[in-house]
Amino acid sequence: MLLTRTWMTLVLTFSIATAYSQTTAETAEHHYKNIQVLKGVPASQVEPAMGFIAAALGVQCQFCHVRPYDQDTKPAKQTARQMIEMTRTLNAGTFNGKQEVTCYTCHQGRSKPTSVPAVFSGTGSRPDPGTPIPPLPTLNDVLERYMGALGGKTALHKFSTRVIHATQTDATGESEPMQIVQKSPDRIYAETKWTGVTFYSGFNGRKGWRGSKKDGQSSVTVEDADPKRDEILLQADFYQASDIQSRYQDLKVKERQMVGERETVVVEGRSPDGNLERLYFDLRTGLLIRRHSERPTLLGSMPLQTSFEDYREVDGINIPFTVRWALPTRAWSMRIVEIKHNVPVPDEEFSPPATGPSRQ
Repeated sequence: MLLTRTWMTLVLTFSIATAYSQTTAETAEHHYKNIQVLKGVPASQVEPAMGFIAAALGVQCQFCHVRPYDQDTKPAKQTARQMIEMTRTLNAGTFNGKQEVTCYTCHQGRSKPTSVPAVFSGTGSRPDPGTPIPPLPTLNDVLERYMGALGGKTALHKFSTRVIHATQTDATGESEPMQIVQKSPDRIYAETKWTGVTFYSGFNGRKGWRGSKKDGQSSVTVEDADPKRDEILLQADFYQASDIQSRYQDLKVKERQMVGERETVVVEGRSPDGNLERLYFDLRTGLLIRRHSERPTLLGSMPLQTSFEDYREVDGINIPFTVRWALPTRAWSMRIVEIKHNVPVPDEEFSPPATGPSRQ
């Protein structure tokens, strides 16, 4: 599925493509054929919007589309256009333009919404009102404990480069190689391979780029970065674990919450691109085990959950060797095979290649 592959590639390359595609000035009707209700919006926002519809209805692209995608063969496609216009009208007329009503409001993961409430199941229990609620730790306590659990700020700052070799596994169980190269303070290169296509992206401290290569043919897109918006500036920060307070705005401890069988404390704040994120720290170990973020689309926010598991000590610091990503319709993971620190890496490694990557 095109949208699934697109989302997977964007996230696995640290959202570089998401960060820079948003700056594209080309409008939807000039890039795609048969655009009717999304005229005037940036072309880069069309696929995320289609991904949101798929997630809200729990369907695949084929629910509305046939190839080529500009055809109107299926009635569901015209219905989708009508629903987009309906939610726009509701939000504009009732909620002062705020995006309060979306496809998910009624569908909630079903292709056909239901209007009848579910009957009482008789399960569940209410908490005992007499049980005392322990106080929440302070923000400084949470972040200092996290820093100590990782190995300490001094240990984190003794490295200037990091090279990661990993395998990534998609929802079907297919595994492919992945490489990530980082250099302080804010440079990153990521490369993934899927079914004969190499996807690569990078940030050299000033410009971000992304591209792909297949059968010796490659394409590269280069964009300037906006430090107030781009998530890549957070992801490229080599010392981001020790810079949480400076990288997020309005940080606050919100609540305690169970993640599986682990009790966590939830810290909430706004990322560099202005979106609300929630960080879940294990109360027992102090480590970060989950990050929940939401990225706005034309039609609603798309949630992304990132889980950090199997922390292991490497050169005196703890690193999660398994990272899992989950969207409403798809989940996949990365498993680290090898990490090397302070490997000589030239600055040119992070600049966009002219004809495709030469890294091995």
